[in-house]
Amino acid sequence: MRALPVMVILGCNPESEEAFADDDGDGFTTQYDCDDADAAVFPTAAEVCDGIDNNCDGNVDEASAIDAVTVYADGDFDGYGNEASSSTACDPPPGFIDVAGDCDDADASSYPGASEVCDGADNDCNGAVDDEPVDAAVWYADGDGDGYGAGEGTAGCSPGSGYVSTEEADCDDGDAAIAPGADETCQDGKVNTCGVSAADALAACGWGASLSESRALELVSESGHAGWAAVSADLSGDGVSDLVVGIPGNNLARYIEGPRTQGGSLTVIGESLQGAAGSAAGAALAAADLDGDGYSDLIVGGPGAGAAWLLSGPLTGAASLSSADLSSDGWLGTAVAAADVDGDGDSEAILGDPAEGVVWVSDETGSTLATLSSSDAGATLAPAGDVDGDGIADLLVGAPDRQRAWLAIGPLSGALDLSDAVTYTGSSFTRAGSALAGGDLDNDGYSDTVVGAPIHSLYSGVVGIFTGGTALDGGALTEAPLTIEGELGMLVGGDADVLGDLDGDGLPELLIGTGYAAIEGSTLSVNDGPAEAYLMYSPGGRAGVVDSSNLDVTFEGPQRAFGLQVTGLDDVTGDGWPDLLISSGEEDESTYLFAGPGY
Repeated sequence: MRALPVMVILGCNPESEEAFADDDGDGFTTQYDCDDADAAVFPTAAEVCDGIDNNCDGNVDEASAIDAVTVYADGDFDGYGNEASSSTACDPPPGFIDVAGDCDDADASSYPGASEVCDGADNDCNGAVDDEPVDAAVWYADGDGDGYGAGEGTAGCSPGSGYVSTEEADCDDGDAAIAPGADETCQDGKVNTCGVSAADALAACGWGASLSESRALELVSESGHAGWAAVSADLSGDGVSDLVVGIPGNNLARYIEGPRTQGGSLTVIGESLQGAAGSAAGAALAAADLDGDGYSDLIVGGPGAGAAWLLSGPLTGAASLSSADLSSDGWLGTAVAAADVDGDGDSEAILGDPAEGVVWVSDETGSTLATLSSSDAGATLAPAGDVDGDGIADLLVGAPDRQRAWLAIGPLSGALDLSDAVTYTGSSFTRAGSALAGGDLDNDGYSDTVVGAPIHSLYSGVVGIFTGGTALDGGALTEAPLTIEGELGMLVGGDADVLGDLDGDGLPELLIGTGYAAIEGSTLSVNDGPAEAYLMYSPGGRAGVVDSSNLDVTFEGPQRAFGLQVTGLDDVTGDGWPDLLISSGEEDESTYLFAGPGY
């Protein structure tokens, strides 16, 4: 049987056409179109940031979207991202931001537009550090490193070492010891506190009403009555005052070069100017330029040998006092002084010999220019200054055994009788003339004179201060325009000296000792006082009677005869202020160097 051919008729399947319809007309049926209701969604569509899976890949708004933005990591959450850490996204994920420009994504205070502050960072991301900061200070150069600057100053952050931002200006930027609010350092010659006057600085360093030896430099004694005499002058020629201390019990003086800022043993710190045994060398001392060469020379008295030595400056160290430059058969050198009493422009050496009752005035060669004579004259001597205002120095001569002193008016020449001189007297047994001093105490152009009598009125003592001028009458110490009286047993006025201005008013001060000393040849005797000495500020212009207990400063010592010898000194400590020396003159007691109370 023959098989019949079968014919297959092909055609559309209505059910298939309906399952894969393309309702949105985007060219893709529902078989491929993930959203056939949106013509913008089909497998090859461009992905955009619209919250829709535009390309039907199963992801919405992926980073490849054609309108995705660049986002930057914002590690410090300051609203600005790090360009070095970027990606793309439709919406920045957590920790990312679509604003770039952060120069330090670890510091929330650094971003474009931030305020620049002084912190060592580029806060505003302009590429510069600490430029035009909002918290800029004004900086001043601090040249001396004391924490205070000077000058107009520069605004900005710290410019480095050597600058400070303090508002108070340094009044001396070359000295660290001077600054605003600095404590006053006494005796350094400076007003340490800016804005403080010299007078106030001096007041801050004042001595007060009493002062003990602990305030002084102790020159530890060697036996031999150290401090029996003392003098200061620039003897080395270096421009600094030096100190010489007499020790007549050992027949020598000690030469101590200045400045002296520490105490010590006289045998260690002082060069020996040694005389022969029994000479009592060092019993009296004076210094001045005798030969006109510009150097101070030293006069050393040795009454035990009736001798004096003239040592020409500059001194270089120890010296032997062998052959005397001047000598007598008496007690020449009991007292010595130096002043230009003949008006020739050079100082003369003046030497007292109370055993002979003669005062010798000699030039630098030892040649006698004048003699002044009276019984017992020359036990004490002092330059008086120009008392009568004639331009020539005058001389004070004492004779304590006769209770008197004389003022010899210069110029002096030839043989003079002191009975013709202005005379100052004390009552019987007062030892008037023990203390002698002169100086222009009131700055009126006339030197004033000071005479002490330590055993006046039952050993109370009195000091008379007589004013200078063209009319000079002398008279009793108790009748002086200004007198200082001691209390019972105080022996005020055994020694005295005028010294420079210590309180800043421009006027000299007066130093007064207690007790009294005497020397006859090589025999030394000491009469103890109350172990005190006194300072009277600016006695010039005062008048009346002042009790010693009311004087401005009382110096109190540890030794029985402290205050027996008092000496006003030049600046031997190098602080710019006059100094003073107080000693007992006793056998084994120290001498005390008080540096002036200056600022």
